[in-house]
Amino acid sequence: MQVWINLKEKDRLKADQIEEKMGKLLKALNLAEAEVSISFVSDEEIKELNRQYRQKDAPTNVLSFCMQEGEDKDINPHLLGDIVISLETAQREAEACDFSLEEMVDFYLIHGLLHLLGYHHDHPEHEAMMRRLWQVLGHSPYWDEAT
Repeated sequence: MQVWINLKEKDRLKADQIEEKMGKLLKALNLAEAEVSISFVSDEEIKELNRQYRQKDAPTNVLSFCMQEGEDKDINPHLLGDIVISLETAQREAEACDFSLEEMVDFYLIHGLLHLLGYHHDHPEHEAMMRRLWQVLGHSPYWDEAT
């Protein structure tokens, strides 16, 4: 497993904790040999990426860039791709959801990783995988247990 993290010094997150969490997620998915890059950026930076790659002129919370599809898919079978998270959006959304920043970032790590693996919003197993991996990271359910 190889995890690269791009985190500015001023950010309140710890790179080693993020790497450990991504390692747990990859192992839970039987992807211990996988490689992932995680970058934490500002709203302005993610807005530019969102505009460039999705033609949406607005910031977003997380973007995923899969290396297992398209013309570059055969470069390295273990290289899953890149996850980009806006810490500014994460902070706002954490407050709105009554999550800590750490919980919100964990949510985006899971969400971004699932996108790299082809689990998009309309995938029938997306929500079940989100829930399973949330608990892998030791979090209590954020959903109604009756559903």
